[in-house]
Order: sequence, then structure tokens, then C-alpha cells
Amino acid sequence: FPSHDKGCLLKKTGQEMPARMVWASLTRMEPSADTMFQVGSINFASGDFTQAALYFERAIFAEPNHQKSLYQLAVCYKKLGQAGKSKAICQQALALLPAAKEFKELLGELNGQKSSNKKTAGGRLPQAG
Repeated sequence: FPSHDKGCLLKKTGQEMPARMVWASLTRMEPSADTMFQVGSINFASGDFTQAALYFERAIFAEPNHQKSLYQLAVCYKKLGQAGKSKAICQQALALLPAAKEFKELLGELNGQKSSNKKTAGGRLPQAG
């Protein structure tokens, strides 16, 4: 999709508002988990965790095992002071994806343990490697 490419380019160049508009229109044309995740990520980056959570929830509705959306939703709830919801999502994700260490680390933080990976704790997705 050309709109998808335009949304990615605007997001990468820091043009947040136009990127939001492009991605929001894409959610109507192509309501996929990946599209919803992108819109959620833009809202997350701008600090609108409530709106971001809505889009991550929509992504999970479209694709229940969408790992990135599950993780970012758990982080949104943590940032919104809803630790119970965040823990529940981590536990749900670990039941589906037992090797997903980012959920174990976030759950450890929520339970009062320090994380060994500060970037994961801050809501950024771990780098593939």
C-alpha cells in the first residue's frame, strides 16, 4: 500500500500528526493487527498511553497472539497505573509464549523486582538478535 509507505516515512521523519492521520485512515481501509499496532505505537511515542492502549487492544482483537501489541499494551497499563491489568496481560502472554522474556521482565518489575534490561522496562521493544 502506498499509504502504508507514506505513514512509515512520516513517522520516521518525525512528522507525527500527518503520520497519525495516514495511519488512522489505514485502520479504516485495512484494520489489520499490524496497522493497529503502528497507530498505537505513534500514540505511545507521543505519550498518549490511553489512546495507544485502545489501538493495541484492537490489534489483539484482530490477532490474539500479536506479541508486540500484547507487550506494548502491558506497558501502557503500567504507565497508566493499572498494574493489575498489566500483570494479567503478561501472564496471558507467557501462557501463549513461554519463552518471551520481555513479559517475564515486565512481570518481575510489576512484582517489585528490578529488571536487568532498562530499555525493555521503558516500553521499547527488545531488539532482535
